[in-house]
Amino acid sequence: MLKYWRFLFFLCLFGACSKEASVPCRHPITHVLLVSDAVSSRASAYIDSNKIIETEESVYFVYLDSDFNVAIQKFDKKTQLLSEPFLIGNTYDNHGNPTIQIDDNGYIYVMYGGHANEMFLATTIAPYDISNWKKETITIDDMILTYPVFTVISDKLFLLLRTQEGGGKGDVLFFMSKDINSVEWKRKALFCGNHDKWVKNHEILYRMDGYNRFYANMSYSNGRIHISFQNLEYVPQRYSNVDEGGLNSCCVGYIYSDDFGDTWKSFTGRELVKYPATPSDLDLVNGYPEPVDDKPQYFTSNLNIFDHSPVLMYHEMTKNTSELVISRLEGGKWNKHYIDYKLLLKDFYVVQETSCSIDKTGNLYVLLTVVDKEDFFHTSRWGTPSSRLMYMVCDPQYNILKLEPVISEDHELTWLPNLGKSNQENQFFIFMQGNNSSDNLEKVRNKLWFGWIGWE
Repeated sequence: MLKYWRFLFFLCLFGACSKEASVPCRHPITHVLLVSDAVSSRASAYIDSNKIIETEESVYFVYLDSDFNVAIQKFDKKTQLLSEPFLIGNTYDNHGNPTIQIDDNGYIYVMYGGHANEMFLATTIAPYDISNWKKETITIDDMILTYPVFTVISDKLFLLLRTQEGGGKGDVLFFMSKDINSVEWKRKALFCGNHDKWVKNHEILYRMDGYNRFYANMSYSNGRIHISFQNLEYVPQRYSNVDEGGLNSCCVGYIYSDDFGDTWKSFTGRELVKYPATPSDLDLVNGYPEPVDDKPQYFTSNLNIFDHSPVLMYHEMTKNTSELVISRLEGGKWNKHYIDYKLLLKDFYVVQETSCSIDKTGNLYVLLTVVDKEDFFHTSRWGTPSSRLMYMVCDPQYNILKLEPVISEDHELTWLPNLGKSNQENQFFIFMQGNNSSDNLEKVRNKLWFGWIGWE
C-alpha cells in the first residue's frame, strides 16, 4: 500500500506542470493541523452545512466535540496558530450539525441543533469576538427541524431546513428568511419527494416513514439566490437499485430566485407554480423524477458560483462504478464534464460526502471520500473502515493537477470533509478520523483536523 501512495504522489507531481506553462511551475500542497482528539462521530458533518468562514486575517470554523458541544475556533493566517475552542451551546446528539456565516459588519452567526429537538441561532455580541453570544430558538409550528443551511445577505438571513410533520408524511425542504434584527421568519415549502404519491397509489415501500435527505446547498451572487439538492428517499420495493436500507437518490435538482425567495424558477427559467415542488415539477440537472432500475443514483456535493454561474459537482453511482461529474450552468443548459480519477485511483471508488470549491482563477479543489473495492461492492459504503480522504486539484479545464491522500495514515477511517468556499488561493477545510458510531447518542473520542490546500 505504501508503494502505491508513493507512486501516486510522484505521478501527480509530474503531471502538475505543463510544458506550455509561461510562468514558473507551482504545485498544490496540503497542510494539516490536529485540532482535537475528543470530538463526536459526526464532528465535521455535513457537506451541506458551511462550517468555515474566512476574513482577511483569520479563519473561523465550527464542529461538535465528544459531549455534543458546539465548538468554534479561530486560525490566524499570519502566525498559523489556532485559538482555544469556545463552546457556544449543546446539542441533543451527534447530528447537531453546526453551520457558520458572517455579515458585512463582522458579526458571526452559528446555527445548530435540530434532529427532533430545538434548533438555535447564535450571534456574536461584538464583531469578530467569539467569546460572547446571544441566542434565539427557531421553530416551525410542531414540525421536526434538522440540517440547517443558511447565508447572510446584507441585513437579511436566508435559511434552508428539512422539516417533517411526523405521522409517516414525507420530509419537506423549507426556505425561510428574516431581517437580522427581526424575530419573524417568512417561510415557503420548496421541495419534497415522491412519498405521498406512492402512498396514495398503495405502493409497498421499504419503509413508510417518508424519510428524505436533500443535501441542499445555497449560494448567492449578483442578486440571485441559488439552491441545489438531491432527492434521497425510501422507495417502493419494486425498485432494485437501492442501498441495503432501501434508499435511492434518483436525481439532482437546482432552482433559483431573483426576488429573495418570493418566487422560484428552474434553470430553464420556468417558474414553479406548485409548492412544495416534486421531482416531476422541475427541470432536473440530472437523473429522473423516480428511480429507474438500470440507471445511476446521483449524490450531490456543495454548490459553487464562478463568474456568477452555478457550478455543481455530483457523482453518478451504479452497482459497478462511480463517476465524478462537474457541471456548469451556461445559457440555460448544464454543461457536464466527467473527471477521470480512475487511472490514479484504480483500487478506490468515490462515494458520498465529497466537498469542493473554486478559486477566482477557476481552479477546482475537491476533497474526495473514497472506499476500496470490497466495501464499494459489498457494504452500504457509508462510514466504512476503508473510507479515506483524498484531495484533488484541477485546472479551469478540469484536468487533474494533483490527487493524493490528505494525510498519510492508512489505518483509520478518515471522512466527512468540509471545504470552505473561498475564492482565494488557499482553500481551508476540516475533516475527521475515528469511530463511525451508529448510535447517535454514543459519546466517542475522535480526531478533528484543520488544514488548507496551498501552492508552492
